[in-house]
Amino acid sequence: MSNDLPAAICLKSIRKEYVINNVSNTVLADINLTIHQGEMVAIVGPSGSGKSTLMNIIGCLDKPDAGRLTLFDRDTAEISHDRLAECRQKYIGFIFQRYQLLPWLSVIDNVMMPARYTTQTHQQALIRARMLMARLGMADKLSYLPNQLSGGQQQRTGIARALMNGAPIILADEPTGALDRQNGQEVMALLKELHREGHTIVVVTHDAEIAAQTQRQIHLEDGKIVCQHTTDMPDVSLPALLTQVQCARFRLRDAIFTAWLALMGHRVRAFLSMLGIIIGIMSVVNTVAIGEGARQKVLNDIARLGAHKIEIQPGVDTRGNPLYGILSADDLRYLKSLPFVTEVSAFVSQHMAVASLKKAGVMGVRGVGREWFALNNQHILSGNLFSLFEQSSAAQAVIIDEIARQKLFPDASGDVIGQLINIGGSLWRVTGLVSNGLVTGEGQLYVPFTSFMERISPSATVSQIDVHVAENVDETDASRQIAVAMKARHGAGNIQVKTNQQVLKAVSNASQSLNLLITAIACISLFVGGIGVMNVMLVSVSERTREIGIRLAVGATRHDILRQFLTESVVICLLGGALGVLLSLLTSLAIGMFATTIVMKIGLLPVLGAFAISTLTGLVFGFFPARNAAKLNPVEAIARE
Repeated sequence: MSNDLPAAICLKSIRKEYVINNVSNTVLADINLTIHQGEMVAIVGPSGSGKSTLMNIIGCLDKPDAGRLTLFDRDTAEISHDRLAECRQKYIGFIFQRYQLLPWLSVIDNVMMPARYTTQTHQQALIRARMLMARLGMADKLSYLPNQLSGGQQQRTGIARALMNGAPIILADEPTGALDRQNGQEVMALLKELHREGHTIVVVTHDAEIAAQTQRQIHLEDGKIVCQHTTDMPDVSLPALLTQVQCARFRLRDAIFTAWLALMGHRVRAFLSMLGIIIGIMSVVNTVAIGEGARQKVLNDIARLGAHKIEIQPGVDTRGNPLYGILSADDLRYLKSLPFVTEVSAFVSQHMAVASLKKAGVMGVRGVGREWFALNNQHILSGNLFSLFEQSSAAQAVIIDEIARQKLFPDASGDVIGQLINIGGSLWRVTGLVSNGLVTGEGQLYVPFTSFMERISPSATVSQIDVHVAENVDETDASRQIAVAMKARHGAGNIQVKTNQQVLKAVSNASQSLNLLITAIACISLFVGGIGVMNVMLVSVSERTREIGIRLAVGATRHDILRQFLTESVVICLLGGALGVLLSLLTSLAIGMFATTIVMKIGLLPVLGAFAISTLTGLVFGFFPARNAAKLNPVEAIARE
């Protein structure tokens, strides 16, 4: 056997100790070993001899406490964990006794895993993986899952993974230990073939028959090399197969794809993780949509009344009770005399028992003038408004809105004009049907103001006076003049004067405050959802420790692991956010179909905000689990069952 080729692996005075219960145990002591490029050696020894620890140090999974390891003249003594990962990417391919394939990944994805941490494109990696599997007789198994393969096929997959980055050194840890004799012989034949092609092969075994098939056998006992034997085998003078792969920069698409594969491998856990986010985002979007819908409805209803309407109402006492009896018919005459006033209408109201021939109920009865309907943007649908004669004669005529028609005349297929309604014990004839007003309740009935005062409640007082000012008059100035005049007539604290613009502003301010309160409450549910994501991700890190060890072994850096778990957390939260928004949209459609009294307005801003919040939640609550995953020791992680 020729040693003309330069060293691939050189160990000088390697020492490794483990401290257990404050007691130091020496696992490797003063190991000096050189393995040349293209050499095939076996590290042999009984259990506890230190051969696995030596393999972990050679494979850059662990660092010695003393001594130096060089790979192709590159000293690994003082380099960082990420630089050690780069060494594993470029120089080392691992073959494990238990195959160490990820069960939720297909064969081809398992083989391609090392390439995801290099600069190879997906297409380049796919071509190479297919070529390797074809060479190993596995071209028809690419889409299979590991549990669908035999032991020999799983080990072939592991060999293909070890060769994925073109590693010049192959470390095989008991490669035939879990195989029957025939499959074991086939694996050793593959390793010999790789050796003939120039790969440096290091086999860790306790089987003397397997060790005898290598060029050199290095025997370990109690952490020391006790002897070495050589076997006559043909020299290999091929140059070392130094790989050209480089450590990849972060690629978002690859990170998302890797995260997606991991989540699809743990569907139930992923769904449980995002459940809190789904509920939280749905709560936020729904509450904002309901609040905005209510606000828009009120603002639209108020805006329908126009910009030149002024409301005059009695003031309130120190307990907040209205000062009824302040407004009177004299105020109507005074307001009509003002030069900038075009229309004036007063109303009195009372809830009363009313009945048609078939239905009865309690509804609001209002005494109004014919100007009332124009001032409040209520349109006549059929019949007529009160005539001057009906108003002057206090006629028993009534106009009803649509809600009152539906309740009192549910079976009426045609016009209700001429129908009779019992109000307060007397019959009133329906003369008109109008659209619903702002205040609908159980339905509204309107009678002439004079009729209400004479026939229904002579002692009633004016509840409100509505004034419409000329289009060319500034509404604010007009309201100020009216307020001064009315307060002069009745006292400063006894009158309230409101414009529609003031009402709009008050409603907007109240709506914004309510939205902030509701959103704050909904954000609490999001926070709880984020805590749920963090808890599940922490459990996920614990359950996936072996997977993390495998990824580190095939070349992933700590930053790669951090980014993977952080990306998984963000993907979970984004998917939860998307499902939450989708459920909100479906809720909005359902409410629109079955609950006409509730209006939901889902705008673009709340949706974008939901996704932004989801991303932030994933980053914040996913960081700690991701950091814990990145700090795992690869040797301990890969040994975890």
